[in-house]
Amino acid sequence: MNKSSDADKKGTYIGNKMGIIYGNYFGREDLIEPITQTVKNLSLVNPRILEIGANNGIVARVVSNGCKFNSDTIVSDLNEGGLNDAPANFRKIVADNKNLPIETNGLDLILSRSVTHYERNKKDNDVVLNEVKRVLNKGGYFVNQAVCFSDNYDIEPLKYLHDLVGKEMFIQNERDVIESHRTVFGKDSVIVAQYDVGSLPGSIEDFYKRYGVNKDFIEKEMNEKGFIIPKKWEVPYKILVCRKWGKMWHLFFRTPLVKQHLLNDLRLIVSMNGD
Repeated sequence: MNKSSDADKKGTYIGNKMGIIYGNYFGREDLIEPITQTVKNLSLVNPRILEIGANNGIVARVVSNGCKFNSDTIVSDLNEGGLNDAPANFRKIVADNKNLPIETNGLDLILSRSVTHYERNKKDNDVVLNEVKRVLNKGGYFVNQAVCFSDNYDIEPLKYLHDLVGKEMFIQNERDVIESHRTVFGKDSVIVAQYDVGSLPGSIEDFYKRYGVNKDFIEKEMNEKGFIIPKKWEVPYKILVCRKWGKMWHLFFRTPLVKQHLLNDLRLIVSMNGD
């Protein structure tokens, strides 16, 4: 494993606190089932796998077992302590998602769950998506369970709340999340799977515990901005399936009939039927 750093130690600390505050949400294997079903529908055979922001690699492990893969699997995270708990046969890399030490076109499947919104801004988010695309093989898939607030939800108070504790997060409404993925992978290469992923519950009390911040300070700053502090909230998810097409595929996409045929195939692959 790569050498530890201050960022790794910070990631370990935050990761452990998240586990406590969220009541083992990220440790429950049943909540990974929608991702497993989505991957099953892709009909992959022993793909080379990477899970980014993997912590202990639970998503890669559960998906691999559920799909009966016997694959080379890499897990990456800044949280070295979490990676130490990943399966022994997984290759472990302490790395930033914006700079993955992995060869170009080297992977068939990349998994991500509740990770990409932790980038600070759109520029960093786009860098991560482009890095994911770079290391994917042509025809490979990025399956991303991403935070997607409804298009009419006011996300600004929640964003500013996290800004106050130095935890800038690039949370977006669903329309913008989809658009950011389509900008990188192509507008015809991103489909939203229709599985019900559910939501991650949050509350202001848990927020104070997680970050150890002064309640009076938060209330003062939020009031000055004219924001009402949300007492509770639900962080909703969607599973986005992005496919990396080669140059020849994009030439085919210029033909409307072929384009529609390929889009229908991709929609069928990620449909909720899963029979």
